[in-house]
Amino acid sequence: KEIKKTKEEVFSFKANLANLEETKQFVEEVHQKIGPIDILVNNVGTAIKRTPFLDTNEELWHTAFNVNVMSTVRCTKYFLPDMIEKGWGRIINISSISAKTVRAANSSHYVTMKGAIDSFTKSIAYEVSSHGITANTVSPGIINTPFQVKTPGRSFGEIEKVIPVGRVGTPDDIAPLVAFLATEDASYITGEDYIVAGGG
Repeated sequence: KEIKKTKEEVFSFKANLANLEETKQFVEEVHQKIGPIDILVNNVGTAIKRTPFLDTNEELWHTAFNVNVMSTVRCTKYFLPDMIEKGWGRIINISSISAKTVRAANSSHYVTMKGAIDSFTKSIAYEVSSHGITANTVSPGIINTPFQVKTPGRSFGEIEKVIPVGRVGTPDDIAPLVAFLATEDASYITGEDYIVAGGG
């Protein structure tokens, strides 16, 4: 709705990107309505549930991998040819500070998957840089969105006390960096991981 106010043309699509067939259908619909894609922001992710490592099971790990890693791998694979053909592209993957600090309580599965995104991004950046394509990672800290399931026993008020800037983040703290990395001005930046966490 906000984009439409600017009179820009905008489309929305619905798909379960943890599902291969739905992802393929999504890519086909995007190509039909929009055409080749040269900027891709992979922002799919969920912790599913907070569980101590010894209480996790195979199903949780497989689900976490399919949602948090394979959704990014699939979208990158299916849209990357557009960028290679154009000789220009931007891939921006949303990771998490938790993959670096490893302080997310009862979230070993989530932390591991976000670490995989970090490594995947660096690998892709190295592989496609000769095509005029960059790939970078943005790693948010605690962001006040519906995704953020508060850890039992801890409130945002308590968390804010240990964040140097004194507050949790908002989507508006993340968006400007993502937008910049999508521009020509960021053409000499690739394979990097930007932590946006208020100094935390």
